[in-house]
Amino acid sequence: MRLEGEPFVPQQRIPMPKGVDAADPIARTERSTFAPAAGLPVDFQWLRTPCPERLFSLHERPGHLRLTGREAIGSLFEQSLVARRQTDFDFDAETEVDTEPASYHQKAGLVAYYSSFA
Repeated sequence: MRLEGEPFVPQQRIPMPKGVDAADPIARTERSTFAPAAGLPVDFQWLRTPCPERLFSLHERPGHLRLTGREAIGSLFEQSLVARRQTDFDFDAETEVDTEPASYHQKAGLVAYYSSFA
């Protein structure tokens, strides 16, 4: 249910927006591959450095994105983060991680991060 019409009263039935067919599946599937010749896919970005080779490589292990460890995700300086903006309200994401941490302080994986200024 969502609120529409009379303020603060949930409605049992809400008409579909114009141009939307309820029978059409909304889900779409995207898969990102990391081919050295193609470069980093255009949807991906990195933070706070004009020298991306300090943070990641597509050449050291072809077909994979290799991140070089840096500071924690909350750091204001040099993070080892390659990000993609998520624009859907509902989504599933997955990744494979190959890592050999030397201590419990070292972390790797997939993170959903909203904002540090909210």
